[in-house]
Amino acid sequence: MKYYKVSQYDGSENKIVYVPNIDKSELDNANGIVRQIDDPKIKEYLNFYEKPYPIISDKLKNILRQYLPHSIGIPLSLANPSLKLVVIYWLLSLELVENQGYESNRRLIVNCNDIGNRKMFKTRTGRRDHVIVDFDIAELILRSSVSDIQINEISVI
Repeated sequence: MKYYKVSQYDGSENKIVYVPNIDKSELDNANGIVRQIDDPKIKEYLNFYEKPYPIISDKLKNILRQYLPHSIGIPLSLANPSLKLVVIYWLLSLELVENQGYESNRRLIVNCNDIGNRKMFKTRTGRRDHVIVDFDIAELILRSSVSDIQINEISVI
């Protein structure tokens, strides 16, 4: 089975939203989390952000929900008062799978025994989480015309 790392598109540096820290106690709030992002330079929001937490847009959530209903976590509302805009994102609730490091070409390596039958999971290098999806989910994302997402194959041993 092939697996792929989902990441922000490289050309999206000017659209990066820095989400303030979220306390662990807030993760139990079924009503979600609200954060104010007052940055007038950000006029467009991405469908996927890697940092500081993997979050997905409402559009991407609706695509993934049919295959991964339990992986969609609590809502995160980002309010931008200068634009009079509120954007809904979703924190991903994914199982952590250990990785085996990187190959020489900077490709993540994951052991197939650790993956099991998961369609989507996260792995961590240092303090950074990486979202990994199987071929079916990668194809679903690519065919759905969701922009600003890169999908790169990882090595499974």
